[in-house]
Amino acid sequence: MSLLHRSWFNRANGLPLRSVLVVPFVIEIAVAVGLTGWFAWRTGQRTVHDLVVQLQLETNARIEQKLTTFLQIPPHLNRLNQNALELGYVDPHDSVALYQHFFQQAQAFEDANAIFWGDVEGEFVGNGHFNADRHQRMLAGSATGGAIQFHTVDSAGRPIILDRETLDFDPRDRSWYKAAVAAGQPTWGEIFTYHAYARMAIPAVMPLYDAQGELLGVLGNNFFLTQISEFLAQLNVGPNGQTYIIERSGELVASSTLPQPFTVTAGVTERINASQSKDPLLQTSAQFILETYGNFEQIQDITRLSFSHSQGRQFLQVSPFQDELGLDWLIVVVMPEADFMAPINANIQNFIWLCAGALGITIALGWLTSRWIMRPLQRLITAADEISSGQLEQDIPPAQVRELSRLGKSFNRMANHLEASFSQLRSANQAFAQTNQALQDSEEKFRQFAQNSNAVLWIYDRELQTSVYVSPAFETVWGRSCASLRQDHEVFLQAVHPDDRSLFSQTLADIEQTRTFLIDYRIVRPDGTIRWIRDRAFTLNNNQWLGGIAEDITDRKTIEQALVQSESQYRLLAENMSDLVCLHTPEGHYLYISSSIESLLGYHPRDLLGHQCFDLIHPSDRDRIQREIQQLLDGTALLLTYRIRKKAGDYRWFETVARALLNPAGQVIQLQTTSRDVTAKVRLQRQLEHDAFHDALTGLPNRNLLRERLDLAIRRIHQQEIYQFAVLFLDLDRFNVVNDSLGHLAGDEVLIEAAHRLQSTLTSKDVVARLGGDEFVILLEEIKGLHEAIRITEQIETRFQEPFWLNEHRMFIGASVGIVLGTVRYQQPDQLIRDADTAMYRAKGKGRSRYEVFDPAMHAQAFDRLHLETDLRHALERNELFVCYQPLVHLETGELKGFEALIRWQHPERGLVSPGEFIPIAEETHQIIPIGLWLMQTVAEQLVAWQAQRTAVGDSTPLTVSVNVSAIQLRDAGFMAMVDQVLATTQIPGAQLTFEITESILIEDVEAIADMLRRLRNRGIAISIDDFGTGYSSLSYLCDLPFTTLKIDKSFVSRMVESRKNRRVVETILTLTRLGMASVAEGVETAEQLALLQQLGCTYGQGYFFGKPAPAAVAQQWITGHSFRDAVKGLDIRR
Repeated sequence: MSLLHRSWFNRANGLPLRSVLVVPFVIEIAVAVGLTGWFAWRTGQRTVHDLVVQLQLETNARIEQKLTTFLQIPPHLNRLNQNALELGYVDPHDSVALYQHFFQQAQAFEDANAIFWGDVEGEFVGNGHFNADRHQRMLAGSATGGAIQFHTVDSAGRPIILDRETLDFDPRDRSWYKAAVAAGQPTWGEIFTYHAYARMAIPAVMPLYDAQGELLGVLGNNFFLTQISEFLAQLNVGPNGQTYIIERSGELVASSTLPQPFTVTAGVTERINASQSKDPLLQTSAQFILETYGNFEQIQDITRLSFSHSQGRQFLQVSPFQDELGLDWLIVVVMPEADFMAPINANIQNFIWLCAGALGITIALGWLTSRWIMRPLQRLITAADEISSGQLEQDIPPAQVRELSRLGKSFNRMANHLEASFSQLRSANQAFAQTNQALQDSEEKFRQFAQNSNAVLWIYDRELQTSVYVSPAFETVWGRSCASLRQDHEVFLQAVHPDDRSLFSQTLADIEQTRTFLIDYRIVRPDGTIRWIRDRAFTLNNNQWLGGIAEDITDRKTIEQALVQSESQYRLLAENMSDLVCLHTPEGHYLYISSSIESLLGYHPRDLLGHQCFDLIHPSDRDRIQREIQQLLDGTALLLTYRIRKKAGDYRWFETVARALLNPAGQVIQLQTTSRDVTAKVRLQRQLEHDAFHDALTGLPNRNLLRERLDLAIRRIHQQEIYQFAVLFLDLDRFNVVNDSLGHLAGDEVLIEAAHRLQSTLTSKDVVARLGGDEFVILLEEIKGLHEAIRITEQIETRFQEPFWLNEHRMFIGASVGIVLGTVRYQQPDQLIRDADTAMYRAKGKGRSRYEVFDPAMHAQAFDRLHLETDLRHALERNELFVCYQPLVHLETGELKGFEALIRWQHPERGLVSPGEFIPIAEETHQIIPIGLWLMQTVAEQLVAWQAQRTAVGDSTPLTVSVNVSAIQLRDAGFMAMVDQVLATTQIPGAQLTFEITESILIEDVEAIADMLRRLRNRGIAISIDDFGTGYSSLSYLCDLPFTTLKIDKSFVSRMVESRKNRRVVETILTLTRLGMASVAEGVETAEQLALLQQLGCTYGQGYFFGKPAPAAVAQQWITGHSFRDAVKGLDIRR
């Protein structure tokens, strides 16, 4: 024992006193706390195990009770329906009555999610209750063609909406039907999943037999297993516990954590096996059961197990659940030990924390006690170390321990004696060092200043008349050595310029009174150069010494002299130049004004000196100029443009270059300005700006300004909900007629008058712009809606119905208008112009002098029209055009007079395109000119061939062919040359051609048209008025123009048998033919029409009664092998 004791103390030798006092006590407390906590934890584990077993049994009992309650309703419902069918309350073949029975049952039994009946013939009827307040009728069989239909029903059970339909449904192929037939008694079917409703259900089914034992069908109803999952989720099995139910196959039936225990992948529903679930605890527990028993079939009694999961122990109970209909499930309850151990662990932890707190307090008290003892000792140790290093100022405060307090007092007395001895020695050394250092610092500073200064520092002893000190700069400035000055002080006076020597001597003499002086004088260096010196002097050392600072100011004097000379030159220049030159104070008051102000503004310079320059600036420019002047503080030049008032009161535009004059401190001392009159330049610039945004002819805004205003309107409509605007695209009708007939000057007059009418119709906030040619665009701002835009458009149309007077010519020029209402879907101005243009072309296509409102369909039609126009340009070269001929028959003799040539277009993709669709496009694009030439050439060549065939059979009667000619062709300068070319190349007489024109052509430049018609008649070509009576008819034109034929429009012919009014119109037209013209009736389709035309004396007929338009090969048969005499003779009622 003595050896151990000695060994321990040997090891403890050198340990701190504090450790020796505290460590053993801490170890004793820690061991006691650890043992107490371990015993408490073991006791808690045993208690938790007993509690879990009890809770699992209670949970299992509640689940079995709830399952029994849930699952007894479906079989009971089947028995009720069996009784209803067997007793004859419901006929299984009456689907309507049977569904009403199921519908009423579903309302009584809310848990019956689907009640149904399927018979041996494949008929099926049922009620589905898939949502809280929604029922569906399910029907399949012969009435639905083998499909199953789901109808939503109303509150009375009547079908109202077909929700969906599934083909190839036969109840006899369903698993529930087969299960009931196989069992021969009530049973449960296989669990399945509704695809449409994401729910899993189990069917309760019962076969129904007749008195002979023959199967009639199967009754059934489905129970949604979701109800079981919802019940399990409500059970309290701890914060992390779970319950779930599985079949013997391991597939989940219900789960407290998985509301829908199945998955849907690519539309295919798959049930979840518990061992493959994504729920970690559920998957682990199922795999543990399989590892323990091999399969779920082996479990026949309640089994309790435990396993580890997530670093924690889990309690597991498996209990079989079976019923009389063959149901065989397993109920699994899993409870983590941690859920129950948590309070116990918390109590143990609290206990340990209390023990640890007590241990901590004990350690703290021990530490404080040791610190209470050790602190005085540590102070003594530290003070002793400081004294040994030379720090004698040490004071040990009194300690609470008596012995340590006495030791500290003795230590303090010793330290005080040492400090007193050394203090006296330190004070003496320090005073000496400070005095010596101050002297050295002062001497060094003066030496550095004197040696580095460009000025000459000098000291002169007046009593001894010697130089005491002169700085090195003396040699640089005076050009003499410092030693020469110390040897003879007269060197200083001898260097002074002779003209300044007397002034310098007098200044030295006055020093007795002044004590100081400041003088500028010149010196002459040994090399003969002259330097200017500024000398400041003062008395020193009781007036015995005279000291001073002399600096070289030669450069400054040179600059001052140059400034004086420059000012004289500047004044001379300013007084003799045309620009206005001024000097101002920083606040803008005039200090100097050149004489040119009289010629520029009419003021005399003295009239404005001292006045504020801003008073003359135009009020609209004044604030801007004052702000811009503030930018001159950095000394840079600034260009200003503004209006300034002349003495006469009017204003002129000035352009001014202004700059600030700064002093050495960077402060503005003056403003210098140079100005010139730029009134003519500003006016020219503004005119150029106006011309850039306005039309030169009408003065209206052009496309550039229009785009800016449209862009502003688009931004406003995106920012302001109540703002509305509209865009009108206006194109003058028949404007080309004016240009072609009366010349471009007359056209310009029309455009100017049109612009005036538009401006007088609109308000000041609206914009009228000319895009070019005869196209105008109008922006209507701040309108109340489309109705207001239409009202304004109608006013414009009314104004354009008034005639235009051009050189005593009265012209009617209408306007076609497209309207587009601005909406937030528009992002760019060009989109608005494009859609308004599209609507305008629709208005032209519907007859002109009208308006159309844009709708999105127009854009698609315009796009389609653009494609059609492009294809039409290539139709000739691709040989897509061909000619059909319709016979023209003499109504009295039945002889074939000739044909009307009708052009057709066989489009490679669209098929046959109507002439009414592509002819207007050809006219607008002037493609009608080459197409018309091709038509005339083709018809003429065909006439040559036909005439040769008739001559070969002995018939020399000439055939005639009518060709439609548009106003575009007649106004074309080369049209007559084309006609002559065709006649020359084919050698046919002009009398065999007839050109058909419409009445509307006569409105457009009748004089030019009349001249062209006369030239055609001179070549023998007949002129026919097509569709007479539908256009602009005028008896004067019939008399004055060389027409040969009137064609009665088919609209009159088709209704003249039934309508007395139309018959009188035809009679009137035929009366006009007595002026020496033939008549042709278009659209003859019936024998009654033919007979009436013969009775009225019509010359020729044309229509389907004689033949439809046909290619040349078919028309040739009419020439050689067909005669219309019998038809005409048989119907000639005049005979």
